[in-house]
Amino acid sequence: YHYTADSKEKTQKLLNIAQRYDLIVTGDSDFHGLYNEQPTHIGSRTTDDENLEKLFRAIAANQKK
Repeated sequence: YHYTADSKEKTQKLLNIAQRYDLIVTGDSDFHGLYNEQPTHIGSRTTDDENLEKLFRAIAANQKK
């Protein structure tokens, strides 16, 4: 979870919750154009390698069901 408009404190709180409950943290761009207060470009917020691996493992485990 990495939303541009959120404070570092809120982001860290949400990351802590995700870690506590073993959730997968994904990235996004939330692109609404280049003319916002804080321009966000497509692909500027990505999923880190650790969470991407967790996602792939979850997909693989679900396919075995």
